[in-house]
Amino acid sequence: MCYKKAMFILLEPQKRKIPCAPELSLLAALQRRPNLAPPSLCGGEGSCGKCKIKILAGGVSEPSQAEQQLLTPTELVDGVRLACQTFPRETVTISLVEGNALSAEYKTRLALALDNAVVEPVSTKKYLQLTPPAIDDQVADLERIYHALKEQGLAVDDTAPGLLPALPRLVRSADWQLTATLRDRCLVDLEAGDSSGKHYGVAFDLGTTTMAAYLVDLATGRLLAQTARTNPQVTFGEDLMTRLDRAHQGDLATLQQTAVAGLNELLARLLADSGVQARHVQEATVVGNTCMQSLLLGIDPYYAGVAPFVPALQVVPELPAAWLGLQIAAEGRLHLPPLIAGFVGSDAVADLLTLDFDQPQPPHLLLDLGTNAEMALSVEGRVLACSAAAGPAFEGARISCGMRAAPGAIDRAVWDHDRLRCHTIDDQPARGIAGSGLISVAAVLQRAGLLNRRGGLRRRELPEGLQSPDGQGILLAAAEQTANGEPLVLTWKDLGEELVIARAAIRSGIEILLAEARLPWQELARISIAGAFGSFLDIDDALAIGLLPPLPAEQIGGVGNAAGLGAVKILLAAGQRRRARRLARQTSHVELSGYPGFNRVFARHMTLANKTRP
Repeated sequence: MCYKKAMFILLEPQKRKIPCAPELSLLAALQRRPNLAPPSLCGGEGSCGKCKIKILAGGVSEPSQAEQQLLTPTELVDGVRLACQTFPRETVTISLVEGNALSAEYKTRLALALDNAVVEPVSTKKYLQLTPPAIDDQVADLERIYHALKEQGLAVDDTAPGLLPALPRLVRSADWQLTATLRDRCLVDLEAGDSSGKHYGVAFDLGTTTMAAYLVDLATGRLLAQTARTNPQVTFGEDLMTRLDRAHQGDLATLQQTAVAGLNELLARLLADSGVQARHVQEATVVGNTCMQSLLLGIDPYYAGVAPFVPALQVVPELPAAWLGLQIAAEGRLHLPPLIAGFVGSDAVADLLTLDFDQPQPPHLLLDLGTNAEMALSVEGRVLACSAAAGPAFEGARISCGMRAAPGAIDRAVWDHDRLRCHTIDDQPARGIAGSGLISVAAVLQRAGLLNRRGGLRRRELPEGLQSPDGQGILLAAAEQTANGEPLVLTWKDLGEELVIARAAIRSGIEILLAEARLPWQELARISIAGAFGSFLDIDDALAIGLLPPLPAEQIGGVGNAAGLGAVKILLAAGQRRRARRLARQTSHVELSGYPGFNRVFARHMTLANKTRP
C-alpha cells in the first residue's frame, strides 16, 4: 500500500503549521486558516501582485509567467513569490513579506462624538438583595427573584433556560445578593454580588476593507475603547464581486468564519485595553454593506450581486451572539440594522442616522467612498440613495503600486520647482501609494498642465526625471527613497484608466441622484464625505480632478466614521433602532445599472478635468 507523505506550511514567525497539498496553491492552503493568509486583492488570479511571501526553506514550483511580470528580479532571487502562484513540492517554511500582514490597523482611528448620544439600552441590570427562604416563606428561588424585580418596577415573563441548572447553588453561594440582567421582559443573566455597574456593549463597522470596533458603557454611554484592523476576507479578493463569486463557488463557510474571527480578534483587543470581562458584554451591533452582512450570517450573497440585485433579507431578526460565535456574554444578543437595497447596506443606514437625514435640513449630499461607493441625498424631506461601482482604487487596489493608508504609503504630493515631491505616512521610506495620494498626485499633475482631459499624461511636456526610467509611468520615488530599493512608479493605466473609472462612477451617481431630485448642484448646501478616506482626502485635490461638484471647499468636509458612530448610537438606545428602521423604509433607492442614459452619463465623466458643471 502506498501512502502520501503529509505536507505542511510552516509559517514564521507565527510558528503555525498548516496542512497543504501539491494541488493547492500556498494561498489556498493559508486561506483555510483565518487571519493567516496575505492579501489577495484579485482573489488569487495572479493579477494584483499583492500576496507576496518569502520562501525560507523547502521546494516549490518554478515562478510562473505572472510572477515574472509582477515581481522584480531582485525579489525572485531573494525568494519572494506570489502565494497564489506557488505550489509546494514538500513541507515548506515561509514568512509574509513585510507590509503584507493583515493585523496592521489604520494609522488614524476616527474619533466618535458621543456627548449627546441617547442612552436607552435594550437590556438593563439590577442589583437584588433577596430575603432568604424560611419555613414560613417557601417561595421558589426563581419566583423570589421575579418578586424582587417587580418591586423595582421591572416585569419578567420569561427566563433564559441556561440559567436554570445552576440557579439553586448560585443564589445560596451569593448569600441571596445577586445582579440580574433583563432584556425584553426576559431574565437573561444572574451574577453573584453587585455587578450592576458592569454593563457593556460592542459596536462593529464591518467594511469591505476595514473592520472597526467600539466598546461602550451601556449605563453611561461612554466610549471605553476602540480599535480597527484590515478585514481578513481581503485574502479572498479586495472587491465585493470577487467575494460574491468565491462564496457562491463553495467558500461561503470559510468567508463567514474569517469574518467572525476578525470580529472576535477586535473584541479581544477591546477587552484587553479596557479590562472589561466578556461576560459583561451583553449587546452587540454590526453594520456593513449588504454583501458583508450576508457573508457574516452565512447567507450566499450572490443573488444580491446580479440583476435584479435582490438581497436574501432586508430586516434581520435579533440573533443570539453565540449562534454566530461572537464571544460576548453567553446570553448576549446581536443586532443588525436593516438594509436599503442590494448594494446599499446597514452601514449606509447608520451614516444617514448619524447625519440626521430624517430631520429637516438644507440639501445635503453624503458620500461614503469605498470599494462600493454609497451615496445619499437629502432634499425637502426626501432621501434618495444609490451605490456606484467605483472599484477599489481608493483603497489602493488595482493600482500597480497601491496600498492602504499605512506607514510608508504616499498620502499627498506637491509640485515644487518642476518636481513632484511625495509625502509618506510617518515619513517612512515609500512602499506604495494610498487612495488620497493617488488623487493628490493626479491633482498636482492637473494643475501643472501635464494631464489631458482623459487623464493621460502629456509626455512631451513632462519635466526631466518625472517619467520613470522604463517609460511606463510617473516616477513617484527613486530606488534610494523606497523600502525595497526599487523605483516606485505610477503607471499610465493607474491614472488614465483606474482613477478615471472611479471618478466617473462617483460623478455619475451624484448627477443621477441630483437629477432624480430635480436639484441643480449649485443648490447643494453641504457635501459630507464619510469614512477613513474622507478624513485623509484633501478637498482641493478632489475638486481639482472633478471628483466632486465644484462647490466652495468650505461646504465640503469629512465627517469621520459616520457608520461607526451610527452603530454605537443604535447599540445604546432602542429608540435609535426604531429610527434606523424608519430611515431604511423611507429611503428611495435609485438603481444606476438600469437608469435610462446611465452609460451616456458615465462616458461623459470619463475625465480628470475639473468642469464647472457635473
